Amino acid sequence: MVWDDNVCKKYKRTDYEDYWLWNHEFFHASIDDLRHIAQLVGVKEVM
Repeated sequence: MVWDDNVCKKYKRTDYEDYWLWNHEFFHASIDDLRHIAQLVGVKEVM
């Protein structure tokens, strides 16, 4: 689950406690981190 995942937590905006928004660093994340996140949210195919 995204909320409990340590990789995801480093990309969550901290100014919003009630819901999830990706922070600026998400858009500069490593490919490995993005693949990890994609797998967590159920993306079927990652190119």
